[in-house]
Amino acid sequence: MKKLLSTTVFPLMMLTTALTSCGIGEQTKAAESVAEKFYKNLSEKDYDKAMSLIDEESFEISTKEEWLAVITNKESSGKFLGYKKDIGFNIKTKNGITTVKLDYICNYEHHTLYERLIMVKRGESYKIISYQYNTDKGKLTE
Repeated sequence: MKKLLSTTVFPLMMLTTALTSCGIGEQTKAAESVAEKFYKNLSEKDYDKAMSLIDEESFEISTKEEWLAVITNKESSGKFLGYKKDIGFNIKTKNGITTVKLDYICNYEHHTLYERLIMVKRGESYKIISYQYNTDKGKLTE
């Protein structure tokens, strides 16, 4: 009985893990795609397109003008030289709403900024619900 149980349960656990991991990978890639568009728009200083990637509910907390000020404030850091995804990610689903937290290391002419994007899934796509940056990675809030 013990052998039957282990030969049945173990493969089922592996299958469940594989299916769950694929779903997580797809979710992360979809969110990363939005981040790539966001950074492309920022590097081209196309702030209208960058703002179009922000979730409408975010504007209930901060106005569009406040968001734009946060995005354009980085111009004082000098020319945007590029970005790379930092290690890890965090996916949460609560009350049917999925969010993905992604961290990036962004290089500018004058210094490096650590940036955090939190995306929310709306239908089949993601939108940015939170964006923050700091020269000190430890000062980014959850």
